[in-house]
Amino acid sequence: MEAMKTHVALDPEPPPLQRGDGGGICVRGSRVTLETVYAAFQQGTTAEQIAHMYPTLALADIYAVIGFILHHSAQVAEYVRERER
Repeated sequence: MEAMKTHVALDPEPPPLQRGDGGGICVRGSRVTLETVYAAFQQGTTAEQIAHMYPTLALADIYAVIGFILHHSAQVAEYVRERER
């Protein structure tokens, strides 16, 4: 008996980030800023701990933002420095 081959269509998603009212970048659907997640992650806070601290964030979104931070570490660090000024 030959197994049926199925094709699952997966569409890549952009990171769940958007421009907030003040011009900064926030996690989509929240007021939690990229800087907030970045700072927590830099201090060793886990995604699960961040989710506990900010219950408006979905755990999957936190992991996606952390992935974005890791892939674009130099740019995110520069963005955070600029926002701090």
